[in-house]
Amino acid sequence: DRGAQGPRAVALLGEMRRFGIEPEAVSYSGAVSACAKCGQVHVAIQLMNDMKASGLVPSLVTYGTMLAAYQTSGMWQEALQLVYDLEHSGVGLDPSAYRAA
Repeated sequence: DRGAQGPRAVALLGEMRRFGIEPEAVSYSGAVSACAKCGQVHVAIQLMNDMKASGLVPSLVTYGTMLAAYQTSGMWQEALQLVYDLEHSGVGLDPSAYRAA
């Protein structure tokens, strides 16, 4: 069930921590993607915030996932803010990211 993938991914991050394994960027990115794809955009946003708070840097693919999630959820202001923030932080975006916004 596609809708269950987000909660499963978040649960796996919790299990990793429970066993003393700190999730890496790729683990967070997978969870962000799973949450975004099943419509749990606010959970994906929280995961991005947790990822950054852990000192991890989201990949361009992860940012693209967030842009697409914002777009499909009608959160265009958040998408534009993310693009603005990325442009002003020196992160280069590819043309597909701009189309998503």
